[in-house]
Amino acid sequence: MAKIYFNRYRPADTWEQLGLIGDTLLFTDDEIVTQQAIGYTKHLCKYHCPMDIAVVYSMLNRGEGATPTAKELLNDYTRLAYYFESGKVADGWWLPPTEEELYSCSSDVDFPKVDYDDGTYSNLDKSPPIDVSKLEGLITAILEKKDATTMGYLLDAYNWEISDRQIWHQYENQGYDEFLMADRTDNADFKALMSNGENDNVNADKVLELIQQYIPFTMKANSDWCTRGDDGKDYCERHRPNNDRYERHWVFKDGLPVLNENYPVSHYERGKVQLHKNQCHEDTIKFEDHKRRLIEEVDDKLVLRLMNKSLTRMVKRGTVQQVSHGRGRMFEWTAWGWLENIRTRILASNAKQRKLDDVVNGWIYTKGNTTMSYGMEINDHDWKPVEAVKWWSVKISIPYMSNYGNSVYTEETRLPHMFFTEESAQQYADTLRQLDFNPTDGVARYRSVSKDFDVTTPSPTFSVKRHGIDMSVDGIAMIENYMPPQEMFKQMQSGNKEQYTALVQQLRSKPEYLTRMVSE
Repeated sequence: MAKIYFNRYRPADTWEQLGLIGDTLLFTDDEIVTQQAIGYTKHLCKYHCPMDIAVVYSMLNRGEGATPTAKELLNDYTRLAYYFESGKVADGWWLPPTEEELYSCSSDVDFPKVDYDDGTYSNLDKSPPIDVSKLEGLITAILEKKDATTMGYLLDAYNWEISDRQIWHQYENQGYDEFLMADRTDNADFKALMSNGENDNVNADKVLELIQQYIPFTMKANSDWCTRGDDGKDYCERHRPNNDRYERHWVFKDGLPVLNENYPVSHYERGKVQLHKNQCHEDTIKFEDHKRRLIEEVDDKLVLRLMNKSLTRMVKRGTVQQVSHGRGRMFEWTAWGWLENIRTRILASNAKQRKLDDVVNGWIYTKGNTTMSYGMEINDHDWKPVEAVKWWSVKISIPYMSNYGNSVYTEETRLPHMFFTEESAQQYADTLRQLDFNPTDGVARYRSVSKDFDVTTPSPTFSVKRHGIDMSVDGIAMIENYMPPQEMFKQMQSGNKEQYTALVQQLRSKPEYLTRMVSE
């Protein structure tokens, strides 16, 4: 099942940087325990809600055997997480103050950006049945509600000819029915107001011209809240600030309204900014500058409500374990056995028996296999051959001719011998090459005739092939008692199965038994 992401999810590293978990533990000063336990906690909540990681860390911080209730986990970490979990603090944009004198329009109206189509359409018959005598009240109500959607419908002449649902019923649904004609089919007065006097054509500019009589700032198609300054160059800093001045921060607003909802997002949309620049103005405050005050002012009842939801959520996915039920239910951090085991492994890894790169009897001391556990190395030290262990085989290539043509092919096979030096293998191959493979009372099955009628018979060829062997010895072994790697491999393959077994038990990485000795 694909993992579901939400708008408020962030990586555990982000919540750590924001202070939702600490970098120490109250019950220990052991560096290994601290780093591994906090790392594992981040792994449990690697991409989840902020309250989850704050609760798990608070539970861990109480130590092994603790079974706290939600109320006992109430602290500054969970209080801080409340603001992110509730959406009252959001990933957005902050506009830093400036001493530069900036142009600002005289309007105190803060209204969202309006998108509308400024084309011309023959659609007055479907214009809204607005009571013209109440037009100013309608526009004032739209502005007070900051209802950019309805303002867009009013401006957008295109929507007038779509359907009734997108015309006057839109106003009714938003509570504007008091400004409509009692007879919802009577739009004659508004139609006459919008007519250009020549035909039934109308466009948004005509509507805009009318609306502009009632609002104190200039609106333009698909623009921000107001036009340029008097000099025609600078945009109003209040309604359209210079985007280059914005800085990305976690922000909140006076009154702590909810700034973003926790809706599902795709894998590719996760971690995106939650507030756009046009939603952040001078009333958007940088959270970091006010964090301590807000933690002190938060209502603990609201925090506990989100903590209980978080605990229920984490019990379901197995992150924490619930050990009692009912009021005052208790929970525990479940990875104490893992933590002790990983601590033991790291301590053993650091307790090296030898110095790295020591060489004894042709073996060199190495780190072995290295794994990482939350920033700490775990080395499985071993002894490896200084020079690679090898053996050689002799291969014979026997020529044959296809029954369906004149091409000559070769069939290859390895001779049943093992050589422990390249020189001995090469000498054996050279000896075989000296043999005469032409029969005295027979004929070769495959022959070729040249243009000069010379008959040749393809002969077998011999070549030497090298084979590598992987061998290693546990790092704690007394390597002084071991024979050199190549010699050890030779004895393993030269003796019987019992001798092989006795030697192979001394190794960590073991070569196969490549020879056989059987009793007749």
